[in-house]
Parts: sequence; C-alpha cells; structure tokens
Amino acid sequence: MTNSQMQQIYQSIHDLNDVHEDFKKAFWQTSIDHFQDQLTDQVATELRKMQMTHSEMQILSFVTEAPERTLAYQDLVGKVPFSQGMLSRYVKKLASAELLTRFHQADNKKAVYVSVTDLGQLIAKLHADMHQTERDLYAKALAPFDDTQMQNAVDVMHALATIKL
Repeated sequence: MTNSQMQQIYQSIHDLNDVHEDFKKAFWQTSIDHFQDQLTDQVATELRKMQMTHSEMQILSFVTEAPERTLAYQDLVGKVPFSQGMLSRYVKKLASAELLTRFHQADNKKAVYVSVTDLGQLIAKLHADMHQTERDLYAKALAPFDDTQMQNAVDVMHALATIKL
C-alpha cells in the first residue's frame, strides 16, 4: 500500500464519521418537524433542546421492543453496549424527560423496572426510521460496486475495525 492510499483511507474514515454524525443530527431535527402535528409545541421545543444521543434512542428502542413495553433494569444492562453507570445516567435523563418511567413491582421492591412512555415510543420509532433511511442511503451509494469490490471493502473495514487505537 502506498502512502497516498493510506492517507486516502484515513481521510475517508474521518469523512464517513463526519457524514454519519451530520446525518444523525439532521435526521433528529427533521423527524421532530415531521411529527410536529403529534407533539405539543412545548414537547417539540424540549426534544430539540435535548439533542438525543444514539445510546438514548437505543435504550428507548430496547424497552419499546420488550413485552408490555417494560423491561427489568438488569435485563436492559445486558442489552446495551455500555457500562451500567452510563446506563444509569441515560435512564435518569430519559425519565426526567418523561420518555421512560422507573418503578418497582409490588411483589419485588428490590428490582427496578423501566417502561417507555408514548413519547418514548415515538422516539424509538424515529430511531428505527433513522437506521432504515441510513441503510437505504448506503445501499444506493454502494449499488455501482460488484460483489468482489464489496467483499474487498468489507475485508478492509473489518481489518480496521479490529485494531486497538
């Protein structure tokens, strides 16, 4: 590999990260606008200020997908790719924003459960829509490449994803 090729790969990685972050930010704002008719002005304003992270949307999605839209906190810990401490901070923020509720079952005061609110479900739907839109855009951008080119790209990305920086 030449020095120029290495620089192009390095730059492409950074450009892709920037594109992805810009997409997530723009999608969030566009989605709020799209659902404006289902939100009060106050809620829409709060959501715009909130600047939801992907991890927070992921939590809402996990709870929304659970039976009865409720999940034991310990079960949620096992589903997320971050620490229990970080999860606690996210759950506290989501509960403060009235996107999740925390509670104890009557027969078990020790275990904490989380349940998603109607607004939290809407955000979980936005999260799913965001990923579908992202997949569609990637598919369109990658359509010109044949299977061999795609496998080469997968191999390169996999090699880069397994290094420890």
